[in-house]
Amino acid sequence: MREPLIIVVAINEAFAMPLAVTIRSVLENLASETEIRLFVLADAVPPETRAKIERSWEPYAISTHWIVPDYASIAHLLVSHGHSGVPASYFRMLMAELLPASVERAVYLDSDIVVTGDLTPLGELAFEGNLVLAVPDAYRRSHHVLRLSALELTETSRFTEHDRYFNSGVMVVDIAGWRQAGIAREAVAFAARHGDAIIYHDQDVLNCILKGRWGALAPIWNLHEMPHSLRTWECYSPDPDERRELIRAPRVVHFVSSDKPWHAICFHGFQQPQFLDALSRTEFRDYRVPDLPLGQRLFHYGLVYPSVLINWGLWRGLIHARDPQILAWLCQQILRRPWGLLTYPAWLCFMSLRDLWRARGRAP
Repeated sequence: MREPLIIVVAINEAFAMPLAVTIRSVLENLASETEIRLFVLADAVPPETRAKIERSWEPYAISTHWIVPDYASIAHLLVSHGHSGVPASYFRMLMAELLPASVERAVYLDSDIVVTGDLTPLGELAFEGNLVLAVPDAYRRSHHVLRLSALELTETSRFTEHDRYFNSGVMVVDIAGWRQAGIAREAVAFAARHGDAIIYHDQDVLNCILKGRWGALAPIWNLHEMPHSLRTWECYSPDPDERRELIRAPRVVHFVSSDKPWHAICFHGFQQPQFLDALSRTEFRDYRVPDLPLGQRLFHYGLVYPSVLINWGLWRGLIHARDPQILAWLCQQILRRPWGLLTYPAWLCFMSLRDLWRARGRAP
């Protein structure tokens, strides 16, 4: 019998429902002989919410362990700017010190994820001297490396435009190696020195201190894209068959950016139904995506949303995957919102200019 697959997540109460969906999707796609040991690094999640989350995973084989970190050591790191400044966003930096001493490796997952394949292989990968295995970030050039290369860092953590950068939403972590290397202490010290300059707080920190100490996972383990910003998307796979597999059958879909599938505005139109389908089998099934005020609804769903859907369908259905299913979906979207064919060219020009502006370091 296989060893249990150890998964670590970090949440506050705002991510209770997304966590229930993420782990439900893990369990529904897991190999039948695999059990899950889940460690939840939780910030202010009340007992009744914890119970509701755990009921969402019945009747699957999962043991859940709640850990409430004392985040006094990171309170001085919390800032109001950037991608996220809440305490739970820093817990992954501390996981090696927070988990029981018996835990030597784990799979870390963000909670804005839906899993569509078996995660068991992640628990069997060899580290080969690396402290982390992760998927290279698909927006390395446009969002990360130019920004980090402007920081005054030490020789070991200094970035250049040629350096790699990983997305920390899915990580296979050598927990024993982190303890031995003192990663938690190193991460907190780095964040304290550069907290005013970094935007993707914990992810930036981990990339800087783990530079040269991480290995790449195949992109199927963390498909992350912003449908409204595909011109700068990078796949990191020279194999066209692997790129097609990534688009057609990713094992993990990661809803990066601020438009989540449970928000009023979500541009992940092709993958959002997968999240909502898993949601319907949790104790949070009564959740309803909120409505926008009428003016915003007309703007986003009348003008912006059709353009984003057309853009995603064209890029994925033709350029990368040549997938008949995506092309059929695209035709459905155009038939439902034919005016998108008129708004799409103007929207595409606007977004291209914005991405160019951002790539030159003039926007976050």
